[in-house]
Amino acid sequence: MVIPTFTDRRKKGTAFQYEKTDSVWETIAFGTYPFTRSINHRRLTLSFEDKDGIMHYKRGLDGKTFEANIAASNKEYSVHPAGPNHLPAPVTDYLQIRFDEIELEPGCNTVLFVTAPLEIAITLNASNNEVKILDVFSFARTKFALYGTATRGVIVRDTRSRVSAVPLPVKNYKEFLLRLHIENKSDSWVSLGRVILYLKGLSLYYDSTSVAACADVSIINPNSAQVSCTDLPLRKDMVKAEPVFTDRKTTAFCNIKNGQNDLTFVMDMGLR
Repeated sequence: MVIPTFTDRRKKGTAFQYEKTDSVWETIAFGTYPFTRSINHRRLTLSFEDKDGIMHYKRGLDGKTFEANIAASNKEYSVHPAGPNHLPAPVTDYLQIRFDEIELEPGCNTVLFVTAPLEIAITLNASNNEVKILDVFSFARTKFALYGTATRGVIVRDTRSRVSAVPLPVKNYKEFLLRLHIENKSDSWVSLGRVILYLKGLSLYYDSTSVAACADVSIINPNSAQVSCTDLPLRKDMVKAEPVFTDRKTTAFCNIKNGQNDLTFVMDMGLR
């Protein structure tokens, strides 16, 4: 696969401006930057302004504005890719990815690729390395669903994806690529049309073109599987993103006993 290249036309103290060279690939720069560096990307505007010694943060996206005032000795901020569990509020820690069903033969061991929505976090780092999540936003739409039933189920962030045996192109400001290593340990043909991730275990990696993660799917029978996030980069040169996960103040709705640990979710209410 040939990966298109981009021209990054930016100067110190100016906003990011990207010259798109392909209609599919488009990027935003993750990393740490001084307050003097603003970002303009598609519908996003983001800047810091010194107002009488207090830094004023302002972010605009899709007609909505978020503002904050900051007093800090470290005059830098970081832009991180984050899992989709913060917006519009931390409703659930689970992500359901639905795709066209794949028929898996008994003993099948294969790799598939899907995409999932991404959030972007702006963080501040204090002199004692204490990290503050200043802002979280997303270019992706938010939708929720119920996996299972009201008496035995879990609320999930819901999305639908393309599915492929080769890596899919992604817009790194909006979505991440998920590599699924799938093993059918049953003696039956199995129809797989969705997976559910426990986002606390999600490890995101990024480079200049994409954000990616990996997971293992171990199929037990035609109606059950274990889905485990794995801490592995899709490519060797990818950088691990800083974990951005907000512990919720209330228990998430999940009444599936032993349904998950920090890395694994047990899907026993259907795989289609």
